[in-house]
Amino acid sequence: MANDLFGAREIKIYPNPTRGDLNIQIQNGEKDEKYQYLLFDLNGRLLMEFSHSGNGTVPLNLHSFYTGTYILVIRTSDGDLKYKIMKE
Repeated sequence: MANDLFGAREIKIYPNPTRGDLNIQIQNGEKDEKYQYLLFDLNGRLLMEFSHSGNGTVPLNLHSFYTGTYILVIRTSDGDLKYKIMKE
């Protein structure tokens, strides 16, 4: 599980590695803050992009993705956070 403190926010990404169901949990952030999520392959191709506002858990379905390594970028008002995601 990746666990990061970014400003006052706590961000958890689990399970990692994943078989397909990945959760992104944000706590202690601003109630109305908008987060942008970008998923890239290792060649830098953007595979998925979506946004979410506020705290809580966001499910990410990776079942249709091949086994391998991906990069998840979470864009916040304070900057970008990058995570390596392993798909089994």
